[in-house]
Amino acid sequence: QDNVKAKFGDAGDLEIYHDASNSYIKDVGTGDLIIESTNLKLRVNGTENAILADANAGVTLYYDSNARISATNAGATITGTITADGLTMGDNEKAIFGTGGDLEVYHSGSTSYISDIGTGDLKVLFSNDFIIEGANGETCAKFTEDASVELYYDNSKKFETTTGGIVITGTTSSTDTIAVTGTDANIKVDSDTGKFIAGTGNDLQIYHDGSNSYIKDAGSGILYIQADNQLRLDCATTGEKFARFYKDGQVEL
Repeated sequence: QDNVKAKFGDAGDLEIYHDASNSYIKDVGTGDLIIESTNLKLRVNGTENAILADANAGVTLYYDSNARISATNAGATITGTITADGLTMGDNEKAIFGTGGDLEVYHSGSTSYISDIGTGDLKVLFSNDFIIEGANGETCAKFTEDASVELYYDNSKKFETTTGGIVITGTTSSTDTIAVTGTDANIKVDSDTGKFIAGTGNDLQIYHDGSNSYIKDAGSGILYIQADNQLRLDCATTGEKFARFYKDGQVEL
């Protein structure tokens, strides 16, 4: 009858009963509840598999009779999407993606890696902004969809791409060559106080001071203007001739 218990053990440790609503197989002692079988099947509604356990093989957990987690000799196989509060992995334990194990994410004990060891590309896809920050929150780089790429030094923006080219804040250094290509290939100093400067001591300067333009040798050496065959000085607006200098020939003023 309801709430009448079948008890097993000297202290009644195992109880089997129905309380008018639910049925129980209950271990109320200090030991374990052990269910032994060569092959164990737990079903609901008589036909839907919930748990299957095979001797010397795996254990499979089901949802609505569909296998979701299967223990295997190598670990576990999960069918579907994992929802978890967190994932903790030790040093050199890898999260591996791709049938060929092409993408690996891991920590070696000293360095963290996102490693593409396959033959394809490693792509980072984003919408709106993609920001790379240091552990202290300082911005290192910022990528904006359909807009700019920004590079920072110590949280201060130094380089930015624009619809017309690039903007550099500060001084460029350790550059062997700056190559400018395109239909409108210009290098522009957009300031009356800005200068094109060459030489470790800023010896050669080309600039406009708001009124006049200068090619200035500010060092202790000589300013050379060299041409292979002929050097001409003309008026910029009318083309009027000022001077002609010919190789192995005359000078005309």
